[in-house]
Amino acid sequence: MSEEKKPYLVPQSNKEPAVKAQVIARKLAGESNSKIGRDLGIARQTVAVILAESELGDYIRDAKENFLNAIPIAAYNLIESVKSGSVASSITLLKGIGVLSDKLIIEESQPVESGDIPEYFGTSSSDARTTHQPN
Repeated sequence: MSEEKKPYLVPQSNKEPAVKAQVIARKLAGESNSKIGRDLGIARQTVAVILAESELGDYIRDAKENFLNAIPIAAYNLIESVKSGSVASSITLLKGIGVLSDKLIIEESQPVESGDIPEYFGTSSSDARTTHQPN
């Protein structure tokens, strides 16, 4: 005798659409289910039910996967831009790895030419070209 499997039914919330919209918006903003529930005066389990019925979990998973897949492409494009001499890309890269901070101010009215950068940091241009160029 084989047992028939019953289809899994996603619980449904009887909350007003405005409450459901607030739950979804807060989750997209990064708030935890507990915080959302506390702030809106509903149980965190109710928050979970609202999120499950909205298929938000699938949306977030897909968005994260797409974002993670784009990282190598973005890294490659940034490196190519730096190689081509883009000062803005170089600054972005240096900030991203923690070498530069936002506290460092670069005056746009007095741009540093790419050939002057090694002297600015205390090395000669020829030293920089031979010892600091990527392979």
